[in-house]
Amino acid sequence: MSAAHKLCAILIAGSPADDTERTPLAQETPLHLTPLLGKTPLVFAVQALVEAGITHITCIGWDEPEQCQAQLQSGLQWGCHITWHSLSGPHQAFARLVDLAPPEGPFLLATTCSLMRWPSTQMALPGTLLEPQEKDTTDFNDLWCWAWLDRQLCQHMIAEYPWQAWSQALAATCHSRLPAQALSLMDGHAILNAIPHMINRSFPVVLDASEVEPGIFLSRNVIIHPTAEIIAPFYAGPHVEIEKNCQIGPAVALSGRTYIGHSCRMSETQIGPDSWIGDSLDLHECVVFRGVIWSSKHQARMTIFDALILAHGNATLKWRSVVNTFTERTLALVVVFLLAPIFLLAATASATGRAGPKTIQLVGPDISHMAIPTVAFISWLGAHPCTLGWKHLVGFVLPNLPGVLIGRCHLIGARPRSLDQWSQLPLEHQRWLAQKKCGLLQEEWVVGIHENDPLQSMVLERYQETRSHEWTYQWGLIWRYLNKILTPSNPVKLQAIKT
Repeated sequence: MSAAHKLCAILIAGSPADDTERTPLAQETPLHLTPLLGKTPLVFAVQALVEAGITHITCIGWDEPEQCQAQLQSGLQWGCHITWHSLSGPHQAFARLVDLAPPEGPFLLATTCSLMRWPSTQMALPGTLLEPQEKDTTDFNDLWCWAWLDRQLCQHMIAEYPWQAWSQALAATCHSRLPAQALSLMDGHAILNAIPHMINRSFPVVLDASEVEPGIFLSRNVIIHPTAEIIAPFYAGPHVEIEKNCQIGPAVALSGRTYIGHSCRMSETQIGPDSWIGDSLDLHECVVFRGVIWSSKHQARMTIFDALILAHGNATLKWRSVVNTFTERTLALVVVFLLAPIFLLAATASATGRAGPKTIQLVGPDISHMAIPTVAFISWLGAHPCTLGWKHLVGFVLPNLPGVLIGRCHLIGARPRSLDQWSQLPLEHQRWLAQKKCGLLQEEWVVGIHENDPLQSMVLERYQETRSHEWTYQWGLIWRYLNKILTPSNPVKLQAIKT
């Protein structure tokens, strides 16, 4: 048996989870190309093989083969030789093991859905399964573990077992066990759980960063504001910028060229490269990559449709805020003059009728999360923030327009709620709403509201807040509001207004 055969490995770039809901970012990126501490599981697996003494690696995969080859190239950057084979799926990878295996001598079968390290770099005998040392902390029942095989064992395994039972086939074929350090990278939960182990060096890997403090790794050209709080374990790739008053950590990994806006809070989160995170955002147990947020906390996957969806309205300049306030008051004044006759008729009817104006107490969102301020609104004809059409315009908008002119409330914003409605909202939803202004006309929802998906709802609200600061949007909303009311074919329903 020559030394060349003893140093061979077959690396499977992929897993059965690539086409299921267990994959953190589903259709946008396969598991082996999901960013993890500035690298992908594919690169981490190659580095682990090289550290074990492997010099020849045959890599096989079926998802995004061009990106895989671009990352691996020939393997010279790691001191090995890599050959790539594109396949149609995991079933073909299982069937072609015999053809790809070296004609004689054992080889190491490795996958990207698990990461293995064993204490000895010496080759094990064929039929040896690398077994995790801590089975009770990580579920490896469905994983494709690493194993030392030869061509004869591959023939037996393929003949006796279907490809769907890959992990069971390996366990039954390999009669000896070799304890090894292991990390599961099978799904989104596993990737987030792997971050603190890799940063804390309990599972040592090669990081392109320097440990400036215990558990805090910074790469080149990292800018952190003095008021930002960094909690270990933490990793920042190259060209990362963190603004003031941020609380980042623990278990946060920021990939290269990432910007974090001020007052953000993050924990147990992986941010992919080239990401822009807006101001005052809370991200916990999330993976952000290539226009997709996957949340472990909310069990949700959300596609980002707009570049500003993670921005925040408070990021606007001071002069721009003054212009927006002036624009809003101008809009209110225009509405008063346009609808002055209706205003006078409604006031006269209300004064001479049995039911006079009614004062209702509604929750006005405020930047403070501790207090729930209430604002007094005038109601005519039994109108309230949820009414539509003429009743909403005459009974709620018109009597409260003077409050807009004096700055007591806003013309456009989130729908104000009663104390009972506010108390029924989740706490996190309350905190997000507390950073928005409440208004008489409710903002539109372009993409739609997802009431059963808290992650989608909160981020879309943040997007609407940013969008509502544009004066063209405010004028357009007023025009569409009045046009819907004055259109004879549909005088009541306001399809474009979210109430």
